[in-house]
Amino acid sequence: MVGVNAALEATVYGYGECFMSLEGDAQKLLLAAFLNYASSIFTTRGEELKEAFTKLTRIASMLRPEIATLLEEALSALNENPSLADDISSRIELGGISPYASDYVTDADKIRLKSEISGLYRNHGIRVREEMPDHIAPMLQLFSFLKVKEAYLEAKGDSKGAKSCEETIKLLKTYLEPTVKGLSESIKRYSDKAPQLAVLEAVNIIIFDSK
Repeated sequence: MVGVNAALEATVYGYGECFMSLEGDAQKLLLAAFLNYASSIFTTRGEELKEAFTKLTRIASMLRPEIATLLEEALSALNENPSLADDISSRIELGGISPYASDYVTDADKIRLKSEISGLYRNHGIRVREEMPDHIAPMLQLFSFLKVKEAYLEAKGDSKGAKSCEETIKLLKTYLEPTVKGLSESIKRYSDKAPQLAVLEAVNIIIFDSK
């Protein structure tokens, strides 16, 4: 997912001048960072996954205390038993658990969904290289990128551009909601203690139950 990461880093760099002075925008950037690290939980394993989980938990503590508590408990379990995450990661890699949005809609909607999601990336000049466009990881990274871009455009006084990001996010949410729910249910068939479940619950809270 080099395309999104490169774009995210470039936009964060450009926005750095405003980060500390604008509270609303700072919250958007924290959310962006949270979603970016959350995405990596579904593409990494071993020490790399634990490192991402640790950073995710730290960011969560600045966003929502209840999410931080949820992730801290999962991180503690992960440190005690790394296989809790690795087993699920292996099943995702081998196809036993699907991370794809198109697998959580009806057959009649699969082609349309893939086409629409691909269009979201194209509209923002992003290329998905390592995963299919409807994989949960690049979808979360796209969400992350859009929050950074929205915050940056707001800070620059570009209300039209910020509104465009907001509208894209609303559409992206309609694809993410069944994916988060379906993936959670798929993981629970194998384990109800997998750290990935805590991440999905945190994502669900922060995206769909935002205060």
